[in-house]
Amino acid sequence: FESYTYDVPPIIVISHYDVSKVKAFPKDTLEIKIWLCNPGGREAKNIKLKLKIDTTLMLSLNPSQISIYTLKPGEEKILSWRIYVKENAEKKNGSWDVNIECDNAYVSLFSGGVIFIEDETALTPSTHGYLSSKTAYAYKNPFNPEREFTIIRFSIAKDAKVTIKIYDTGNHLVATLIKDKPMKAKVEQAIPWSGRNDRGEIVSNGVYYAVITTDKGERAVVKIAVLR
Repeated sequence: FESYTYDVPPIIVISHYDVSKVKAFPKDTLEIKIWLCNPGGREAKNIKLKLKIDTTLMLSLNPSQISIYTLKPGEEKILSWRIYVKENAEKKNGSWDVNIECDNAYVSLFSGGVIFIEDETALTPSTHGYLSSKTAYAYKNPFNPEREFTIIRFSIAKDAKVTIKIYDTGNHLVATLIKDKPMKAKVEQAIPWSGRNDRGEIVSNGVYYAVITTDKGERAVVKIAVLR
């Protein structure tokens, strides 16, 4: 019998690995993970993956395109993106997909997914149209900045310019979220905090305070716990 040796070209197999949430609320964050593998007999080179999202969603910090220079035979990788549900996304669905290109490999077919957006008012109570430490709050609290944001919820009694600063328990300034931002009275406001300081670093576990002030003299303090 004659023996034959087959040179199997590189093949990129891509599939869903995990989506942290299939249902999400406006201003919520979630993580999309995909799995890559090269079951071929040669190295795949210059792989580019680009996340495509519709206008309901936006990327959170990381770039839409991820480049992999090589994927060796039998090698696997898990890639991820963090995305943020826009504030005006109520009663809509958010769709996402991933485009993949490679210089020298066959690429398997892949289809993305849908994030079902729910009405957040079911979980976030009213802040009653005025600013105080009793009516303002953060949701989620505690929160893990490695996979989600917290949303600072409040309202003000008079049209004003609003400033929000985050402090640690030693009263050291950690981050300035907004400064002198004009806001309307009696409107439910929602300002996200990523759990990062002004240098872009994720803060340590612990208790932090969001101090909300207006140029009309209103003030509130919201206690927030970071737990990773």
